[in-house]
Amino acid sequence: MKQTRFIPIEDCGLQIRETEFGQGKSRTVVGRPVMFGVRSVNLTPWSDTRVVYEILEPNCITQELINRSNVVYNNNHSNDISDMIGRCVNGKGTLSLVLRENYMESSCDYPNTTVANDTLEHIRLGNVYGMSFAFDDRNANGEENVTYERTNETVDGKEVWLRHVWLITKLFDVANVTHPAYEQTSVATREMSEAIDKAIEEQLKREAAHQETDEEREAREKAEREAAEREANGGETNAEKAEREAREQAEREANGGETNAEKEARRIAEEETRMKAEALAREEAARKEKQLQEERKQREILSRKRKLGFSRNSVQQDYCNKELAREDWNKDYVDYLQSQFINVNDVAGFTEEELTAPIMNREEFEQQQAVELYREKATRAGELWDMALNQLSGSAHKWKWDYMDYLEGIKYRDTADVTLEEAREEILSYEEFAELNVAEEEIQVQASEMVAISVDTTDEVQVIVVS
Repeated sequence: MKQTRFIPIEDCGLQIRETEFGQGKSRTVVGRPVMFGVRSVNLTPWSDTRVVYEILEPNCITQELINRSNVVYNNNHSNDISDMIGRCVNGKGTLSLVLRENYMESSCDYPNTTVANDTLEHIRLGNVYGMSFAFDDRNANGEENVTYERTNETVDGKEVWLRHVWLITKLFDVANVTHPAYEQTSVATREMSEAIDKAIEEQLKREAAHQETDEEREAREKAEREAAEREANGGETNAEKAEREAREQAEREANGGETNAEKEARRIAEEETRMKAEALAREEAARKEKQLQEERKQREILSRKRKLGFSRNSVQQDYCNKELAREDWNKDYVDYLQSQFINVNDVAGFTEEELTAPIMNREEFEQQQAVELYREKATRAGELWDMALNQLSGSAHKWKWDYMDYLEGIKYRDTADVTLEEAREEILSYEEFAELNVAEEEIQVQASEMVAISVDTTDEVQVIVVS
């Protein structure tokens, strides 16, 4: 059944939210249509025997309920679409519903409609009486999520009852209330009053039907007494505690100061200690065995490395003796061979790959040496080429481009067949290169002159003979 509850203006906090200076009049209205933990107005004003106040318990409205509800904001719970001011559908919309500690807050941006503009002006003038909301507290099977509590209070000779609402299952709308008598004269309110009276009468009948017999009272009191004893004794009644203490005393006398439980606990602890000690002993034995295996493995590796070291040193010594026996022995190669000698006492620091790496013979060494030296030479040629390009003038340095061609030939030379002598040959400076080219020109000129003189001489001889 759809129900409505009214919150007067002094409690609902209905107001227009202030705006910052210079932003014009605000159209956002906030209020508290639902209050938690406070007594409502009398829900049964037509009853001659009792006054019933309702208390909406905290958490009776959940965020999950708001997120699945379609809540309309209007005046006096009107069903006319033209009276709608805002709406909150599944937690979103122009109407915002937010749960606070002691209330549910509503906030609505009023639209530019006739009813919204009129209502906004009435709120500014203080003509609105309060706020209200419509809801249902029944489950799908029709059961209410409420309880009724009879108090010791009276009002005008009538009993005061409290109706506790523990869960609201539906939200329909929130409304501004413009007529003070609206909430107390509606048909829905009178039907609610009669339904509440009926629910309380049924509860009283159930309580009367379930009055305790002497045996039930004694059983209840005994259960309550034992519950209190257990709470005080750590889970035991006084009788159970006395029985346990007597049993434990007898067990201690029989077991030399221990109860059966203590004896069993000691046995279990000793067994666990023994098992832990055995496990530790097994782990220690396994660790030592693993250590021995590792030591054997390291000794085998060391022995193998020493053999490889001896073998390598034998090859090194043979190459060294042969090189020193040559008249043209290469000092760099001898230095290389001496660097390949391995102290067999230090082989642990070498890998087997290093110990088995081949030692170069002289030809291989000189080829490698030639390649390394020539790479350095090619790098230097590249640097000289850059310097010639940037620092030599084509007009002042006749041989600039020829010199750069000479450097390019060195820079891009294939090193596959380069010789050591070629690698060691110094790169000519520009001055040396130019001097060499001038000398070649002079030789060519002299050769040309010699050829010319030879031709002239031949011609003279021929003329004399003819005469």
